Amino acid sequence: MIFNNQYSYVIRNGGDKFYRFYLSKQSRLMLDFQNGSYPMRSSHISSHILDFSVDIDENDQIHILLLKGNGDLQYEINNLSGTSRLLTHIDLNSFNIKFLTLKVIDNQAHIFYMLNQRGSSSWAIQHCLFQNKTCITYEAAVTLCEQHVYPYTVDCYKKNLYLFYSKDSSYTYCIKCFNESLHVWDMLDEHIEIRDSHSTAFIVNNTGTAFICYTATINRNIYTMVRYKALMLQQLHWSRDFPLSEPSINALHPSLVVKDGCTYVLWEEGNNIVCKEVASALESLGPRKLLSFKKPDIFKGIYLSTHPEDINFKSSFTHICNHGFPFPVINLENTHEGPEPVEKAVALDSSVPAAQQVYGLSREYNAFLRMNPEKKDWEIDEIMKTRDELAIEMSNLKSLLAERDSELEKLRAHLEKLQQDTRPVETVKSVSEKNDIDPEDSFKSLQDELNQKKEIIDRLNILVNALYQDNNSKEYQIQQLEERLNRGFFRRLFG
Repeated sequence: MIFNNQYSYVIRNGGDKFYRFYLSKQSRLMLDFQNGSYPMRSSHISSHILDFSVDIDENDQIHILLLKGNGDLQYEINNLSGTSRLLTHIDLNSFNIKFLTLKVIDNQAHIFYMLNQRGSSSWAIQHCLFQNKTCITYEAAVTLCEQHVYPYTVDCYKKNLYLFYSKDSSYTYCIKCFNESLHVWDMLDEHIEIRDSHSTAFIVNNTGTAFICYTATINRNIYTMVRYKALMLQQLHWSRDFPLSEPSINALHPSLVVKDGCTYVLWEEGNNIVCKEVASALESLGPRKLLSFKKPDIFKGIYLSTHPEDINFKSSFTHICNHGFPFPVINLENTHEGPEPVEKAVALDSSVPAAQQVYGLSREYNAFLRMNPEKKDWEIDEIMKTRDELAIEMSNLKSLLAERDSELEKLRAHLEKLQQDTRPVETVKSVSEKNDIDPEDSFKSLQDELNQKKEIIDRLNILVNALYQDNNSKEYQIQQLEERLNRGFFRRLFG
């Protein structure tokens, strides 16, 4: 699947020809073709493309799924020969469609995409296939997590299709299996909890063991984690989570690769590509190995091959060499054990917003965000959520401040009234003579009342001063929140 059009598809056929499909900045589907020692040639396949997916079958036919700017969802086989078919038309004014995936099994094309009616919070994962040359569409699942980097992944094992997807915004994942005879999706596991994950990858290896790899924030550092389970043995539980990366450096963008019967996890540390082998049967991990390729020399893509050399190779997506032939980097070298990481954990800074501190962002990570818009989009979503929370807190403080101001005005009015009621003794004496009341008794009574009111005035003055101080404190808190919000947002947005 394509995520914000940042990934390419690299196809190697049985004749050792390489095809690289990608979207240009002008929304054109481009093809780079390379054959043997001949130089790479580029061609423009189609224009106004919003999304696409590619696969190759056992006969070396290339299948292409296209979403065009007018809403046409088009399926093609060997585009250069002109064979194409319009599957459906999506009204883009009423519906959102994204995350196209194409899987070809036994020359049968399985088409997946996410569809959402504008204004609705839920997305349907649609599954289309051909029956008697008619395209039939099934609803495979419903998800609320369209913002995830990986909303769903489709993988195949022994011609069985497995759908791994995020169920809701609480980081609950599910696995379904497609029943080929009944054409229904059976639920295998609907309670896979992956808390605080940033992204996930899913793959089923050559023995039917499912691996889930993800990144998570632990103690202010981003770790790469992995867990596994044998899909054929439903009574077994998922393994514990294995942390693969080191605690002193952020580990980003993990991917899963199956090669020659072994399962590897690759991730990025700064400009370095690191991998570890995961041996599920022994619950053990291989040594940390540092690949010689650096990030400027690679690109991330989906590698598909029918070549005999790659018969035992499989990946969700992986890091691919950007020079010469586009091989997966794990196939190009003998990996060696890498040195200990040198980057130190990021210390907490009281001047940095908590939403930024929780990820322990480093210079490498900020550079990663600038180079990877899909991750940056996720980070901006997170900081926008934090911004909304701070805005609510500021609104509550301002409401409290308004209530205190109202109380202050009432106390001030009451104080002025009490001060006006403290009349001079001469006025008391004249009133007493007029009403034939003993002046001394009247004066004593008024003196007692005056003393009581002075005590009330003193208490009110203390309360007024306290309210003034409390208001000043609340205004300072609002000012600090606004500064934190703006500083954190622009720092995260512009790196």
